[in-house]
Amino acid sequence: MPATQENEIAIIIYAPALVGNDGRPLAVVHGMERALPGLRLEWTISSEGKRIPVPQREAFLARGRPSGRGFPLLRNGDDDFRVTVTGLELPAGSSPGGQAQLDIHAATASRPSRSPAMEGPPRTALPPLPRLSG
Repeated sequence: MPATQENEIAIIIYAPALVGNDGRPLAVVHGMERALPGLRLEWTISSEGKRIPVPQREAFLARGRPSGRGFPLLRNGDDDFRVTVTGLELPAGSSPGGQAQLDIHAATASRPSRSPAMEGPPRTALPPLPRLSG
């Protein structure tokens, strides 16, 4: 999802595919919350498009996507400054080098009328993902 307005940021990250009890989805969420003070990614979107709370976020992320590997969409609860993140596993056959990859999409968007939260110095970048051992 490319950023289309001045008040939007979209980041796409490619990483090695998730393995076993991989902690990277939670590390991505925690990293985003540290980078954007006050951000809490504790909501998701229902099939009807409604925002619903995720009371046990760690377990929600660990279950993965219902339609396959990766991790489900999380978002914050502020409709005026929306922040989302999701991860989708790309199969080896459609990934460079013939190895499965994790495709992470993170985005922010604010309504044009929202100015106080968007004023001031630029926000910091997301911290790097932790390296896998082994």
